[in-house]
Amino acid sequence: MKKLRFMFLIFYISILFISCSTIDQNIMLKPLETYYPVSASASIGNDKEILNSSDFKNAERFEIQKKIKVPLSVKEYELCIEEDLNKEILNTQFNGITELEINVTKINTFNNEWIVLERSIGGMLTVWGSFFLYMTSGSDVEAMILPASFVITGSGLIGASYYHKKIANVIYDLYVTGMKISY
Repeated sequence: MKKLRFMFLIFYISILFISCSTIDQNIMLKPLETYYPVSASASIGNDKEILNSSDFKNAERFEIQKKIKVPLSVKEYELCIEEDLNKEILNTQFNGITELEINVTKINTFNNEWIVLERSIGGMLTVWGSFFLYMTSGSDVEAMILPASFVITGSGLIGASYYHKKIANVIYDLYVTGMKISY
């Protein structure tokens, strides 16, 4: 009876290893430091007043496609797009940007999904190997070799998953649009 309770405990712990693996990141737009005004709305403010689309001399839509690589171990990342916006404005008649939108079109975590699998399998091998070691305790050494190898392999996989998480990246495809305007 005692061994049966222990087996259920081991089962629930191994389920915990499978269910506790997620990737969580926040990408925030770094405050823009540009020499021209930038607005997410259709209006823009200059030194004196707020200007609407009827006040603009010229307007032209732009699109930027950008990839960013964020280390998996980073929880909060500041997105910097000043250089991309400057390329759109520099050496043109435009002196502002309105209707700025930034959309994530694709998140590539393909090379990171195996880390979750690595940790889950490692956790299950370690837990089940420990259980079988407990069940075979008092037996001969040969009966304990397989459970002990489960524990060692599982522990190695768990350790490797933490190492791989430190060196892996998530790749985000961004689509930036807006209106270049002159006023």
